Amino acid sequence: MHTANKNLLFAVIIVIAIFLAFTFFWEKRKTTDNSTEGVATSTENFAENYEVSQEDLGKIKTVKGIDSADHVLGSTSAQVKIIVYSDFACSFCVQFKESLGRIKNDFGEQVAIAFRHFPLNDVSLDAANASECAAEQGKFWEMHDLLFEDNKSGRLSKEQSKLDAISLGLDQEKFNQCLDGQKYNEKIVAAQEEAKSFNVNGTPTTFVNGEIVIGATPYEDVTAEDGQKIEGLKNIISRHLNDK
Repeated sequence: MHTANKNLLFAVIIVIAIFLAFTFFWEKRKTTDNSTEGVATSTENFAENYEVSQEDLGKIKTVKGIDSADHVLGSTSAQVKIIVYSDFACSFCVQFKESLGRIKNDFGEQVAIAFRHFPLNDVSLDAANASECAAEQGKFWEMHDLLFEDNKSGRLSKEQSKLDAISLGLDQEKFNQCLDGQKYNEKIVAAQEEAKSFNVNGTPTTFVNGEIVIGATPYEDVTAEDGQKIEGLKNIISRHLNDK
C-alpha cells in the first residue's frame, strides 16, 4: 500500500475511534444526568421507572414516619409530612435546599419538613456530626443553613464548622469535643443504613406523605430536554393536600 494511502487510512481510523469514544462518554453522561433528575414516583411504579427487580421491590419498606429522633421544621400534626434524606456535601442538595425554603414560605403550617442524614463521604460525615453537635445546643437548623452555605462557597470542612459554631454563639469547647470525638457517627451511619431499606440510594431523596421523590426535583413543573414532564414539588404537595 502506498505510504500516502496508509497515512490516510490511519487518520480515518483515528477519527472513527475518537467519534466512538465521544459517543460512548456522551451517552454515559446523559444517563448520569438523567439519574439525578427528580421524578416523582410511587412504590407501585418504582420498578418500571428505576429498573428495580420485582424481588428487590418486595424488600422495600414503607419509610419510617417522623419521630423524636428527627429534626423537624413545623408541626408533626401538619397535613403533609416531608422527609428529606440529604448530604451537606452534595451539590444537588444545595439546590434542593432552596426548594425546601419555598415550600415553607408557600405552604406554612400545612407542611412539616424532617431532615435525615445520608452522608456519602468523610466530609459529609463530619458535616453531619457538626449539625448534631449544634443540635445539642438547640441550633440544628441554624447550623444546617451554614453548612449548605459552606458547601456552596467551597469551604465545607471540620475547621469551618468550628468557626460556624462560634458565629452561632455555641459553647465552643463543648462543640469541638463533640465534633472531634465524632460523637454521632453511630447514629448517622445507622440512619443511613436504615434508609437503604426504604430504597434511598442517593441524595437528595424525599418522601412526601410516603411518596418517594428522587433527586433535586424542581419546585415548579418542568419539561426535560427529552420532552418528559417532571412534576414539581409544589404540585406534588398540592396533590397530597387535596387528598385530605
